Amino acid sequence: MVTISDLIRPLTSPLALEQLQHGLDMSQLQPLDVNACASDCLSFLSDSRATPIIIAGIEQQNIFTQWSTHQQQAKLNGGKLLVLCEAQTIAEHLLQTNIAVLASPLSSAQVFDRFFSEVVYQLAPMQNHHAVLLVVHGVGLLIKGPEGVGKSSLAWELLQRGHQLVADDLVEVQRMASGRLLGKAAKNAKGLLHLQAMGFIDVERQLGVASCLFQHEIHGQIMLHPRNSHGQHQEIRVRTDEPIEIQQIKIPQWILQRGHGNHLCSLVESCAKQILLEQAGWTIDSRLPQPSAK
Repeated sequence: MVTISDLIRPLTSPLALEQLQHGLDMSQLQPLDVNACASDCLSFLSDSRATPIIIAGIEQQNIFTQWSTHQQQAKLNGGKLLVLCEAQTIAEHLLQTNIAVLASPLSSAQVFDRFFSEVVYQLAPMQNHHAVLLVVHGVGLLIKGPEGVGKSSLAWELLQRGHQLVADDLVEVQRMASGRLLGKAAKNAKGLLHLQAMGFIDVERQLGVASCLFQHEIHGQIMLHPRNSHGQHQEIRVRTDEPIEIQQIKIPQWILQRGHGNHLCSLVESCAKQILLEQAGWTIDSRLPQPSAK
């Protein structure tokens, strides 16, 4: 469920939003339809489409005032939020509706772009994954494995090497309209890492603010396996032939075996570097000798 309050909260400061109807509780407004497209949720006041969120610049309001009363009502009836831009005044009959009214000193184009991006983000399909999300060399890696295999302890070792934490234990993964996967920590869990031997660690306080990120794109997955039954401790790295699919988006996956050595961190870093190389267009095939033609 995406409420109007949830949508406005991250935009209040960057857009300098001010509520003009102080007696209206925006948390009680009907939430956005989570099955809707962003383009169906947002429009300019001069657009005849009825949408929950309406952006009004000076030019749009001038066009709106030229409409018939019936046209104006048709536009406003489905509205939940009206945002006035460029610090303009508003007609009294608009304030008498059940629409929440906000004002911003920015242009209508700037306000529309920020609201559209936020609506796209909020409406993106989301799944919860039991995993750790790290950023290694700028690459978002989702680390999975059975409970107790050492996902968080591996994350702590990598954090000591200068990499960054996004989420531990529970990762909220959203499929963005651009075809990317975006991961973030659960509410109130940013910067926290749980180790079996120590309990919760506040990573930001121990390693600094730069050691944690609010969210990051997911580029690949590490599947962590425990030591094998023969007691062998060496780590192995296997890249699966087929990429793993998360919310219909395919990303590369590596299978790593947990051992007692110090090489696992290096292998994870190697996986991240491999993704960077492939993003730059490099493949191992370009280095292998080509068979000579007979």
